[in-house]
Amino acid sequence: MAFSDLGKKLRGLLKDTAWIFKRAKKPDRESYYTIVKLSLLIIFVLGSYSLIFSFLGYALTSRSSLLVVPYPENIIIIVTIVIIIIAALAYLLVTTRSIGKGR
Repeated sequence: MAFSDLGKKLRGLLKDTAWIFKRAKKPDRESYYTIVKLSLLIIFVLGSYSLIFSFLGYALTSRSSLLVVPYPENIIIIVTIVIIIIAALAYLLVTTRSIGKGR
């Protein structure tokens, strides 16, 4: 009895998948770039949160004082990464502002 239910579910899944592939169409260039921009925006936002929380975790768990900068090269690298992330987020936000608005 369990095998027949599994077979029905599998056939239904395959039927639905075939229907989706029949109905789907290739996106045009503008839609494709919109999807890419939104995906990059999501990746940058999640990466920014990850970077912020990792820095906070390091700052809260390190035993040295936060006022002492042991390696100034690391600070330069961190600031550069943060500036690049902010610039990329700003660019993506500006270029995706018109998404969803009537053209």
